[in-house]
Amino acid sequence: MTGIFPHRLFLTAFMAVIIPFSVQAQEASGTMDDDAQVERPALIEMEKYTGELLQGLTPDQAQYIYEIRINFGVIRSISEAKKQVASAVNACGEHNEDLKEPIETRFQAWDEAVSNTEEQAEAALEEAIQRQAFRPVARVNMLLDKIDAAFDERDSQVEKVPVTTYEACDKLLKSMDETQGSMTSLLEQTANTLNGLAIES
Repeated sequence: MTGIFPHRLFLTAFMAVIIPFSVQAQEASGTMDDDAQVERPALIEMEKYTGELLQGLTPDQAQYIYEIRINFGVIRSISEAKKQVASAVNACGEHNEDLKEPIETRFQAWDEAVSNTEEQAEAALEEAIQRQAFRPVARVNMLLDKIDAAFDERDSQVEKVPVTTYEACDKLLKSMDETQGSMTSLLEQTANTLNGLAIES
């Protein structure tokens, strides 16, 4: 049950479209995914807290908590991806007047579709946390707070600057059908997984 963000594997499809619209300094220097080279106290604290939270649980109970951790990570990652797309759309509109109206209009529909599905996943997460009785809700929510902190720590070490060439912005516009489908599908799978979690206390 180790590893920083296991959900990254699920995010490859649509992040491959989003990433080209940012200049990421640490990725260029080769340190973006080399956790051993970057001090990350929030990540260490998250892993430590996870271990403490799982201590004394049965294997099935531990897996339940771990599923909450993984699927919260998926929701959190998509929330961050939405911010990156919004930033790229704003930058594209500012630098490409003829793309401003179509890209902003398409983004509005894109964001609404993803956000609606995100709300369903968040509701399923909250219900899954409330449904289990082997760990206090406050302690599970504290785990989510520590995951948030680890994400913020990682993201603070990556500089993101939107790329605003016409070609890049046009590609972003054309990619929204695919990324909307990928992200809503992933969120639906996340909600289904969380809704399906069940275990005797």
